[in-house]
Amino acid sequence: MVLFASLGGGRFILFSSPRSYFLVEVWVFPCGDAVIPPFSGKVCKSLLIKGNSKLLHVFEGKGLMPKPIRVSPLGCGGGYLWVRGDGGGGGLLTVSAGEEYFFYVGFDESVAHLVFNALEHVDGVEVFNVKWRLLNVKYFRENIPSKNPRVRLDGAESVVVEFKSPVNLIDPFKKTKFKRFIPLAGTVFAYNIGEISRILQRNTYYWQLVNLVNTVLKETPKLWETLRKTHYIYEGKKIPGLIGEVEYKVDRKTLEENREAKTLIENILTHAQIMGVGSGRANGFGHITVKTK
Repeated sequence: MVLFASLGGGRFILFSSPRSYFLVEVWVFPCGDAVIPPFSGKVCKSLLIKGNSKLLHVFEGKGLMPKPIRVSPLGCGGGYLWVRGDGGGGGLLTVSAGEEYFFYVGFDESVAHLVFNALEHVDGVEVFNVKWRLLNVKYFRENIPSKNPRVRLDGAESVVVEFKSPVNLIDPFKKTKFKRFIPLAGTVFAYNIGEISRILQRNTYYWQLVNLVNTVLKETPKLWETLRKTHYIYEGKKIPGLIGEVEYKVDRKTLEENREAKTLIENILTHAQIMGVGSGRANGFGHITVKTK
């Protein structure tokens, strides 16, 4: 598949050669009560590495940037487990014997054989001083780019993006240690834009795509009511991130003038649901859901 897009009169190739991506929902339970790290994404990562030690190299990311794998934190009931550094989550983080927990792992075809092998061997492994049993595994596969991606903008007036775990926005304009905190669509999906376009360096073509996404998806005033800064505890540090949801109005006029832009953004949103957004995704950050209205 070859897709073109334009902004301001320029027209250029975006991407070709679809790649397979997988999103797996994993259900587990611990055989005893246990104290776990204050950000439970470490548990999910550790379970997979214990299931297949070759994944250690993948999670460490040596020679693999961006990383082709990500996890969510552990989920239980209607939320995800992590200690709020702003006083909302108490102190220690614990899991209870027999309680059912779930997490998501997203990855691309390059490491699929390693992840599925790990899932075959997760049942009965011990991490953080407790044995875990595997209850269920469900997954779907998506080729990206696709002419018919999972997330569609047909008739959509807005797109709602919910940050299920803290999001660390990256700077699409310059590599820096400083984070971004204004959720422009092009900033939220900066990683996904680069990944599916195969433009992994910040350059003029990449910035044009960022601007295109900003043009089509426009944040609404509601974001100040539904999105907030939070703090989480990671490796003993109190770190700021974003949690909540953002609604973006869809610029239908721009999409009608540029049908390829519609397909591009649908693929970006689909990729984000599978692989997360921002930085720290392999540790459980940037887990999101996307809904259209």
